[in-house]
Amino acid sequence: MSLNPKINDWSGRSVWLVGASSGIGRAAAELLHAKGARVCVSARSRAPLDAFAAAHRGSQVLPLDATDRAAMHAAAQQVVALQGGIDLVMYCAGTYEAMRADNFDLDVALRHVQVNYVGALYLLDAVLPILRAQAAAGRGGHLSLVSSVAGYRGLPKSLAYGPTKAALTHLAEVLYLDLSPLKLGVSVINPGFVSTPLTAQNDFRMPALITPGGGGAGDRARLGAGQFRDALFEAVHALAQGLATSGLRCLLRGRAQRGGCLSRNAVVAVAADPRLAAIVHFLENLSATDLGRIDTVYTPTARFKDPFNAVQGTAAITEVFAHMFRSLDRPRFVVLDVMHQADRLFLSRDFVFGMRRWRSGEQRIHGASWLQLAADGRISDHRDYWDAAEELYEKLPGLGSLMRWLKRRAVA
Repeated sequence: MSLNPKINDWSGRSVWLVGASSGIGRAAAELLHAKGARVCVSARSRAPLDAFAAAHRGSQVLPLDATDRAAMHAAAQQVVALQGGIDLVMYCAGTYEAMRADNFDLDVALRHVQVNYVGALYLLDAVLPILRAQAAAGRGGHLSLVSSVAGYRGLPKSLAYGPTKAALTHLAEVLYLDLSPLKLGVSVINPGFVSTPLTAQNDFRMPALITPGGGGAGDRARLGAGQFRDALFEAVHALAQGLATSGLRCLLRGRAQRGGCLSRNAVVAVAADPRLAAIVHFLENLSATDLGRIDTVYTPTARFKDPFNAVQGTAAITEVFAHMFRSLDRPRFVVLDVMHQADRLFLSRDFVFGMRRWRSGEQRIHGASWLQLAADGRISDHRDYWDAAEELYEKLPGLGSLMRWLKRRAVA
C-alpha cells in the first residue's frame, strides 16, 4: 500500500515548479495547469516564464535563481501568499556538461553541485517548514525531485553530472522515510536520456532516447510537446497520487517500440523496494562479464524456464546466459513495465539483439518475465514467456517465409 497521500483531483491545487522555463519542468507545468491546478513557475530566465503565463491563464511567475538561498526563501513565501499554501512543489532545475577525468574542470563540477543538488537543499530549507505546518493542520503536501537514471551508476562523460543526481535520489529516499509518517508525499522522477541541446553534445549511444513529438519545428524543439508530454503527465500524476507501488520512485523513459515512437506506456513505475530496483538494473545492464555474479541475483536452487530451456541451479542459468552472449550480437533486455505484489514480479520487456549469421539488423522480441523472490530478495523462480513462432521463427531468413505462409494458410 502506498505511503504517499493521494491527490485525486488537481482542480484548485497549488503547484510550484522550480526550473520550469523549459524541458521537464515546462511540460509538467503545462499538464498540471490543464488539469486545473493553480501553477506557479520559477526559473532564472523571465521571458519563457512570461510566455508560459500568457498562454496559461491564472498561472503565476516568480523569476528565481535556484542557487540563491535568499531568493528561494522569498519565492516560497510569495507562493504561499499568492496561493494560500503548496500542494505540490517540484524541483526541476538542472544543468549538464559532459566531462571526463582527462578534462576535469573544478568550476564546472561545482556548478553542477550548486544547481543540481544544493539548489534542492535550498528548496527544502524554504518549504519544509511550510509543508510540516500544513501537515499539522491536516492539509499535507507533496515534494518531488527530478533526478536521473544517471544517478544509478557511472555513465560516460558524466563525471560532473552523475554524482549530483545520485545524491539527489538518495536525498529523496531519506526524505520519504522521514516525511511519510507526517503524511507528506515524496517522489523522485528519474528520466532516462532525453533529446535536448544538453544531451546533443553526447557522442555515445543513448538507449531508449526520448524524442519530443508535436507539430512544427518550434514544438519539436520544445520538450513539452506531443507524445512526450502525455507520458510525462502520467509520471507526474502517478507520483503525486502515490500510484507507484511505494509511491516514491518513477523511471521516465522512451519505450523502444518497433515503430520507434513514444507511447503512453513510456512511464514505468518502479517501487522503492531495493530488490526490484536491483533486479531491473541487473537485467537491463547484463553483460558477459557479469555472469560470474549470477549467484548474487539467483538462489543456488533457482529454476529458469523459457520456450527453449528448463534448468535449475545457478550454474545452469549461467550457461543459458553465456550461450546467449556466444550466439547473438549485443543482446540486451529493455524493461517496459513492472507489476509488483509481495514477493512476485511481472515484467513486460523486450529482448533486443542482432543475428551474427545474417545481416538482418537489430531484432526485437517482446515478452514477459514472471519472477518469484526468495526471502533474501534473490530470484528463486524465473519464467520467460514469448511466442517463439511469431517473435523469432518468422524473422529468420528462409524459415520466416515458410512460417508466414503457414500462418496465412491457417487463417484462410
